[in-house]
Amino acid sequence: MKQTYIDKLTEAEHVNGIWKLVSLVCFAVISIQAFASIYLSTKLVSNVDRIRYVLAPGVQTFTTVRPGELPSSYIEEAFRFITDRLNGWSYDSVKDNYKTLFTQFYDHGLTERTQANLKSLNYFEDIESRKLVSLWQVDSSESQYEWCGNVPVRGDIRGVACGIVSGTQRLYAEHSIPVSQTKVHYLIYAVNVAPTANNFFALQIMRVKRGPLQALKAELENSLKNGVLPSEDHNEII
Repeated sequence: MKQTYIDKLTEAEHVNGIWKLVSLVCFAVISIQAFASIYLSTKLVSNVDRIRYVLAPGVQTFTTVRPGELPSSYIEEAFRFITDRLNGWSYDSVKDNYKTLFTQFYDHGLTERTQANLKSLNYFEDIESRKLVSLWQVDSSESQYEWCGNVPVRGDIRGVACGIVSGTQRLYAEHSIPVSQTKVHYLIYAVNVAPTANNFFALQIMRVKRGPLQALKAELENSLKNGVLPSEDHNEII
């Protein structure tokens, strides 16, 4: 049976109606997506000061870091880097190691205390005169890395990373003559700061204390329990 002109016109109008409906649905979807994009962009801009992207040595991808949410694996990477600089050196590189710590990672107070201790011990002079070389190996079984949370620091509330790094230091004189093998334990506290090209960990070291493992563990447990930092120790020995 042949279609009449009226039938064809009716069918064309029906198809046209379907396309109009499809167009309206597509327009609605696009409008919703555009609104969502604008909303998310606004939220990201408003929260930009609370989200930081940092890259730590040994980490192959960028890590999104929010203040108060630093993972223990990230803290471990940072603290191991610090203790590597403290104990992995030769007589001609030790000063550069400390310069890196002072200019990039230590806060002003810790820098001053450490410099005073190094000077009182004739630290660099002794190392250079004996041509000492120090090798360092971390003991993971005795080390621990924690997030102490938001802690009062000099009248302000700051996010603080804390932990203990234990390891063995082997000293050699004249390049290869064994001198000593010592177990060393460090208690470290650091505040979360804005990342820079030099401070890629976005952590500023405030305390570095060396001492017996059990005593340091007790001090760390007190910080975790009560949310407090130990007082600045002018007898910190590095």
